[in-house]
Amino acid sequence: MRFRSTSNNEGVEEWLRSIRDASLFVTNSFHGVMVSLILGTPFIVVPVEGWDMNARIENVLSSTGSLERLVLSADLETVRRAAEAPVDRKSVLASLEKMRNEGLAFLRECLRED
Repeated sequence: MRFRSTSNNEGVEEWLRSIRDASLFVTNSFHGVMVSLILGTPFIVVPVEGWDMNARIENVLSSTGSLERLVLSADLETVRRAAEAPVDRKSVLASLEKMRNEGLAFLRECLRED
């Protein structure tokens, strides 16, 4: 397995390509989770202790049936289980579409003129 680190110096195209081409993407980023889900890249999430973004990540993982990809313990068996957890791609995409539609409906309602 080849390991590669991404950095803030990368352009968006290179960052997206690195996620798309990864055999396993390890992230603590909400955007990394979302891109992995959209592209179907196998991933695990290692949350940052005390970080507000963790709840947002957990919500998306729960909503897409991917909560098993959250790694809360650094032991090798936990990481392996998370990395090898099956992903129902069709279900994930349907969940993302539902969230997208709910978000658009919310925005339209907020912007509606009375």
